[in-house]
Amino acid sequence: MPAFIALTRIVGSPARYGLASGWELSPAWERVRLEQSVDLRLLARALELDPESLREANAELRYPVTPVYEQGYFLKLPAGLGRRASELLADPGSRLLEYRYHRLASGDTLYGLSRRYGVALPLLERANAGLDPRRLAVGGVVRIPVIDAALPVAARPAAAPPADFTGLWTVEVGDTLWAIARRLATTPELLASANGRSLDDPLKPGETLKVPAEKP
Repeated sequence: MPAFIALTRIVGSPARYGLASGWELSPAWERVRLEQSVDLRLLARALELDPESLREANAELRYPVTPVYEQGYFLKLPAGLGRRASELLADPGSRLLEYRYHRLASGDTLYGLSRRYGVALPLLERANAGLDPRRLAVGGVVRIPVIDAALPVAARPAAAPPADFTGLWTVEVGDTLWAIARRLATTPELLASANGRSLDDPLKPGETLKVPAEKP
């Protein structure tokens, strides 16, 4: 029997040949050109989509944030949602990317910050359009796109500080909640909560923070 005829019979009656029935058609997709970076989780929320389905459709992305390309990035969306997505992208009031903030210290460069926070340099430059990387002023603030959080920072529930936040940390130039949290094996959210501040509040050199107590 020719292979083509055999395959046709199997496809027509899968159960007869011991295969699962109930074939599902692949969903229809369309592509939308992005000229800005967006967080797929926030876009999915705005479009009332399952974030995981959007991630799976764009599986080439390492992080849930789209990259910056000169020719734009073509995002795959379920058919029929391209127009709505374009409207959201054109609306300056749409929040489609989360940021954390870094107060510049002596010696800071955009390249160094991109390495420190794990953010591609073009994405960091786009997030700070108009900022001259050759003239970074100490005390200025740089926006850092959040690409590595499990959830958008603003959407995380506030956590109560644990009982062992009895240690003290004196802030030095260049310190951030994220950097301190990494060194002390905690999270920036817990540090912020323990010290009655928000994640976006800049740290001032010389101030004291409550941190996890050192284990004996």
